[in-house]
Amino acid sequence: MPVAPIDRWIETPTASIEVTAPQEVALYTKMFDHLRKPARYGAAARQRIIRAIEDLAGDEPVSGTTGR
Repeated sequence: MPVAPIDRWIETPTASIEVTAPQEVALYTKMFDHLRKPARYGAAARQRIIRAIEDLAGDEPVSGTTGR
């Protein structure tokens, strides 16, 4: 999945951060790549979410799913 490089602005839940120094851009890019590697998308992400919900619910099947 292609990702746009960090240009200038990083959005966080509470603020926007302007990143202009090349070493800061490199640091944020490295951090993002580190966090992106274990990410799951599509069916793999849905299955992981369903499994977490079922674990929290004591292994009761989640409505609308086929289980594990």
